[in-house]
Amino acid sequence: MKKLKETKTGKKILAFGLSAAMILSLFSVAATADTVQNDDVTAQQNTTTAEELSTTEQASTEEGSTTVEETTTQEESTTVAETTTEEETTAPDTSTAVGASITVDNYIYRISDNNTVILKGFANGFSSAKVTVKNRIVYNGVTYKVVKIGAGAFRDETSIKKVVIWKNTTEIGKNAFRGCTNLKKVTIRTGVTLIRKYAFAGCSKLKTVNILSTKLTEVKRNAFKNIKSNAVINVMSKSVRLIVKASVPANIAVNRM
Repeated sequence: MKKLKETKTGKKILAFGLSAAMILSLFSVAATADTVQNDDVTAQQNTTTAEELSTTEQASTEEGSTTVEETTTQEESTTVAETTTEEETTAPDTSTAVGASITVDNYIYRISDNNTVILKGFANGFSSAKVTVKNRIVYNGVTYKVVKIGAGAFRDETSIKKVVIWKNTTEIGKNAFRGCTNLKKVTIRTGVTLIRKYAFAGCSKLKTVNILSTKLTEVKRNAFKNIKSNAVINVMSKSVRLIVKASVPANIAVNRM
């Protein structure tokens, strides 16, 4: 009987142990499940955070790119605007380009080169009894040397009675004073080297010509054709006298001063 009780008591203890083991096992499984669930939640949170960070970085990068592009575009636009403004500011002044005509003191000049001009005649509507061919003129703050009287510059200008040509002029062009029928006196200063054909032809009242230039090397044929029959041309040197004498009619006196 006693053995039977002990056996029952042992079975109860075994059953209780098994029950306790099962309960502990269930607690362990539950804890493991909670841990796994927590790990999944943490991983999901980490993934979400990483995605949010990636999105934020991408947005930041896009904003940075947009800012750089806008800055670059703005800089390029500014550069283009500045370049355009500079080009507009430094556009060449065609009014003083070589070949341009300018008017100074009622005379027209054509710009040649190296700050020199050619006298082309009176400005429109202007006339004068005296023509003075200056050494220099000033236009728009620039000084130009007058080096030549152009072809036909004063042709048939009947108002002219006297002409003075200063030393920077080296050439008197073809027909320059042709047909100036009231011209009576001409003074040519020291710079002239060439008088072209018909320069004073037909100046029927031209009586006195004073050539002070010793540099004169050529007087073209008929330069003094049909001037006053008793006209006198005065020169400074023997060599110039020979040059002039060879080009004028025999009735024109050529004298050394």
